[in-house]
Amino acid sequence: MLTLRREHYQAFQETAKTEFVRRMRVHLRKEFPQKTATMPGPDLDGFITRHRTRAEAYNISLADDVEYYLDCAMRYGEHFDTDPKKNWAGQILRTPSLKGSEKVTYLKKFAAEREKNG
Repeated sequence: MLTLRREHYQAFQETAKTEFVRRMRVHLRKEFPQKTATMPGPDLDGFITRHRTRAEAYNISLADDVEYYLDCAMRYGEHFDTDPKKNWAGQILRTPSLKGSEKVTYLKKFAAEREKNG
């Protein structure tokens, strides 16, 4: 029987976080080349880490959902979740009755509507 100690679990977590940041760095540079062109690697990594933490504060934790949250932060601005001009996002994110994935579904719906209607 295999026994995982706390140190093993922490090592796995750190590896997963590092891999997530690496994948998101590639993703954001591909999807937002103009916005990331002036961001050195450490700055982009900090952006990813900050917004991953903010997503988790809204109970958004699945990798694909966190990726979309990062996309929103890049597309709508670093403080899109608290910006009064984007209150639709903040209202969704701060709704306690919604699960993390449901919040992302609503963000996608409202973002698509806003882009469609200008």
